[in-house]
Amino acid sequence: MLHMSTYKEYIISPVQLRMARAALKLTVRELGALSGVHAATVTRIENEQTKPHEASMRALADIFRELGLRFVAADDLAGPGVRFGPDYKETEKMEAVDYDQGVAESVVDWLEEGVSLTEVARKKDMPSRTTLYKWAREQKWFREEIGRIRTIGPKNI
Repeated sequence: MLHMSTYKEYIISPVQLRMARAALKLTVRELGALSGVHAATVTRIENEQTKPHEASMRALADIFRELGLRFVAADDLAGPGVRFGPDYKETEKMEAVDYDQGVAESVVDWLEEGVSLTEVARKKDMPSRTTLYKWAREQKWFREEIGRIRTIGPKNI
């Protein structure tokens, strides 16, 4: 039985997860580390051995979207699929940078000024979006600051 989950404009199936992971040349463990979804869970979802939780599908969809992929729903001409979005950059795949508190504070400053995380990652000498999301998962202070800014909004100047 095919389990599907909807999140925003995504319709994600286990086949699409396999396609997306293959397109980015990610291992199950790499995808698990980036998304925060345990590698065994990713495998069970891809093999249709479990009904995925919405939070897991959201985390997977978010990381794929941040990496530049888009999920395409089935239509009369073709089945569901995955494609590269206009913001896809092959070099961005897994350029992880060790956490740096000073850089994290600069990112928070940019966010407080209303600059999106994607725009910050495009700035010279800033880590990739993937790295920033990894930091947010792993570093409590950084995650809480991003959450605070998302909740109250950027500073009004």
